[in-house]
Amino acid sequence: MTERMTPLEACLGGALKAGKLWQHMAVMRLFEAWPTVVGRCIADNTKLLKVEPPVVRVAAYTSPWLQQLQMRKPQLLKKINDYYGGLVITEMELVMYRHSFVKEEEDAKKELLGDIPKRVKIDASKTVLSEAEVADIEQSVAVIDDPALAATIRKVRINQAKKERVMAAKGYHRCRHCGLWIEGERPLCMTCLHKVRRSRVIAVKEVLQKYPFAKLDEVRRLYGWCDQDLYGEAKRESIYLYLRKSYEGTKSWADLYTAAMLITGKRREELTPEFVINLTNKYLPDEKKRKVVTP
Repeated sequence: MTERMTPLEACLGGALKAGKLWQHMAVMRLFEAWPTVVGRCIADNTKLLKVEPPVVRVAAYTSPWLQQLQMRKPQLLKKINDYYGGLVITEMELVMYRHSFVKEEEDAKKELLGDIPKRVKIDASKTVLSEAEVADIEQSVAVIDDPALAATIRKVRINQAKKERVMAAKGYHRCRHCGLWIEGERPLCMTCLHKVRRSRVIAVKEVLQKYPFAKLDEVRRLYGWCDQDLYGEAKRESIYLYLRKSYEGTKSWADLYTAAMLITGKRREELTPEFVINLTNKYLPDEKKRKVVTP
C-alpha cells in the first residue's frame, strides 16, 4: 500500500480537528438514551426537543403530563446529570408539544432531503387490459376452489395490472432490488439505496479495522466504488468506536493505537506510546484522560 495521506480535515471536518467532536457526541447521546434515563412511561408521553448545556427543552404531549413534568423536574434533572456523570444540565424548559414543533421537524427533514414530491393518485379506472393479460389472470385464479375468494383475487389482480400499466406510462419503473414502483431515473428506491450505502460503509469499515492507516486510494484498490463520502463516513464511525472505547476506560493498547492510526493515517511503527496517549487524550474530558505509560 502507498503512503500518501488523506488529510484528516477531508473526512472528519472542523469539529473533530478542534477536539470538540467527542464532547458534542457525548451530549447528544441523551436523545438516544432518553427512554432509559427518564423511564419508558415518561418517554412515551414526552419528546426531548433540545440539548444545549446547561439547558434541555422537553415537550409534553398532554396538559396532565406537562403538570407531571413540572412536579418531577428536580428528579428528572438529577437523572439526566447522573446519566452524564456530572453537573451538565441545570435548567429544564417545559412546553406543550404543538404544531410548531411538528413544523420545525418537517423543515429540518426538508432541508436534509430536499423537496419531497407529493404522492400522486393513480386513476386506472379507464384502462383496458389486453386479452392475453386477462387470460393470464384467469388462469392464475382457476386453481382456487372457493368462487368468492377467486372473484376477489381476480378483481385485485386486474386492478393492480391496470395500475401498473398507468404507472409505466407515466414514467414509473420498478426498483431493481425490491420491485417497488418508483419515479425518476434512479435505479433503486430510497430504502434500497440506503441499504446499499450502509453495506458499502460497513465493507470499508472492515478494511479500516484491519488496516486503520489505509488511505482512500488504497481502499479503492479493493472497492472501486468507494468515494470520499463513503470513506469519510466509514472513518468517522470507526474513530468514534475506538474513542468511545477509550472514554469507557479500555486498557487495550491495540484500541488506542487503532484510534491513533485512524486519526493520523500513520502505521503503528510510526507512532510512540506518548503520542498515542496525548492524541487520544485530546478527545476526552479531563477526568477521563490517562497518563503516559509505556506498553
